[in-house]
Amino acid sequence: MRFYGSNGTSVEELASIGIKTVGADNIIAWFGSSTTGSSNIAIVGISDTNIGIQGRSSSNAGVNGISDTSAAGLFECLEQVLQLMGC
Repeated sequence: MRFYGSNGTSVEELASIGIKTVGADNIIAWFGSSTTGSSNIAIVGISDTNIGIQGRSSSNAGVNGISDTSAAGLFECLEQVLQLMGC
């Protein structure tokens, strides 16, 4: 299932749910777009009192960041979490 959206000048795929094979990886849900000129944030998780986004795997990384041109993972810690997490 594919979801599309318009930014006013073009229509692009915003999300895909189902099995999508990219290289050797089978992806269940794909969010965001790498279309040239697209600068939308793909996923945001917000919580006032709990985890915003959680990734879990029984045999590999729960969350993995990949970038073609910049830092692979960007993490910002809230002031309250700095002491607990050591960010």
